[in-house]
Amino acid sequence: MNTHVNPASAAAALFLRPLPTGLVTGAEAVRFGGKPRLPAGLEWPARLEGYLEKQPVADHFIAEIDLSRLPREFSLADQTYTFPELPQAGTIFIFLPLLNDAIYDTNSPSVLYTPEDVTGFPEREPPDALPDVRVSEFDHVHADGLTDEGRVLTQRVAEALPFLSARAVNPLAVNMAKAEGAAAASWRGEHASHEEEMARVHREARPMPPDLTIRRMTDAERAAKQEMRPQARRIREVEL
Repeated sequence: MNTHVNPASAAAALFLRPLPTGLVTGAEAVRFGGKPRLPAGLEWPARLEGYLEKQPVADHFIAEIDLSRLPREFSLADQTYTFPELPQAGTIFIFLPLLNDAIYDTNSPSVLYTPEDVTGFPEREPPDALPDVRVSEFDHVHADGLTDEGRVLTQRVAEALPFLSARAVNPLAVNMAKAEGAAAASWRGEHASHEEEMARVHREARPMPPDLTIRRMTDAERAAKQEMRPQARRIREVEL
């Protein structure tokens, strides 16, 4: 039992765990990256990224979620928790701007919904002007996680694992500020609650292959990326 959970603040949440190909069953609810299976009536979202932009810049596709495959409730320690109400069927598409520091800005993700089951729908090709993430000054995405000339995230399938979430707390606010008192104790307890729940989810989930590792960018790849950036800036200046 998670002894740190505060019933007043705890809520049902989903941990989206990308899976290696060998563990994919076809029943998973989430597809990360790749190309979205957008119905004809939905437009690829775009936005003005910054004050220098004169034309909207297309968002990068992040994920596609089949709502009919999401859990609606789960039980823990003899108590049942329900998830926020969502449509019982249909598909959600999530897009974000990944170029430079736009992801840290106040921009919200673009979220599209269709009541249709998009299984079997053709994948939509990205807009021609979709930016190359590799030229960003911020390494949001490893080069191995990109395809299509750096414009599309490598596709991964993910399972949705339910867990009990407490209020999210920035560890820096707890550890560096060295705050005292009841409020700080509550923050630390809820942060510990979140960590314990994530550990439980990992213990109970299907084990990952022991040789699954993340490759780090080599010095040669990092140098090549640095060389791409000035050229990309010149191209964008001409387009503007």
